[in-house]
Amino acid sequence: MFSWLYRKKEPIPLVPWGIHVDIHNHVLPGIDDGAQNLDQSAFLLKGLADLGFQEIIATPHTAAGIYLNSPASIGAAFDLVQSSTIPEKVNLKGFASEYMLDDYFDRIIPSGLLCLPNRPNHRYVLVEFPYMELPYHWHDSLFALRKVGYIPILAHPERYAYIKPAVMLERIRATGILFQLNLLSLGGYYGKEVMQVAHTYLREGLYDFAGTDAHHANHIAGLQRMASDPVVSQMIAEYPFKNNSIFSTHA
Repeated sequence: MFSWLYRKKEPIPLVPWGIHVDIHNHVLPGIDDGAQNLDQSAFLLKGLADLGFQEIIATPHTAAGIYLNSPASIGAAFDLVQSSTIPEKVNLKGFASEYMLDDYFDRIIPSGLLCLPNRPNHRYVLVEFPYMELPYHWHDSLFALRKVGYIPILAHPERYAYIKPAVMLERIRATGILFQLNLLSLGGYYGKEVMQVAHTYLREGLYDFAGTDAHHANHIAGLQRMASDPVVSQMIAEYPFKNNSIFSTHA
């Protein structure tokens, strides 16, 4: 009686998204608010591989007073993973950083920034805004980047609640900055309002790239739920994200 209660549930099959390169995540151990050790790095790398990501570009935070990372500290964490026995380390193809547009960022531009590795050797740099307010010097920072040949990519534009979509389009997108969607935003992980903005930007064709922004197990679980949703997965699969064409080593 009631044996159906104890039947093992079959896993829900994941729907392919067609994005093979993740350009935004926090899988490197011990240098920001992502993976804190090699075990957590292994968990994240396996979770991303199971979701279909064959190439991972790690992007730990660099931010004043919080994560004062450098090419040396990020490279050391990358090397630690590569020297480990983690099977999925083969998917870890390189590293860059997610730079906060703060005063510290302006000071390190002249010394050189970590760019997302790509075949055409363009200098793509992942940046983010603070979550409370738009920095007063944001336009100057973006101009400084473009002046020396960097191509800025704004991480998760849908998550800056203080920026109205019209302002995002008319002032920020108009500078030539590229947009990167946090995939979890489409599934409602960050709330209904962020999800609605993400869907709006997607319908308007404002995104250039997508990324997981995976920090921990809850993010992997959220991505798995999305991947088992055929409606959301179809939206992702049909959108012309440029991850594969620009950043894949196999393209």
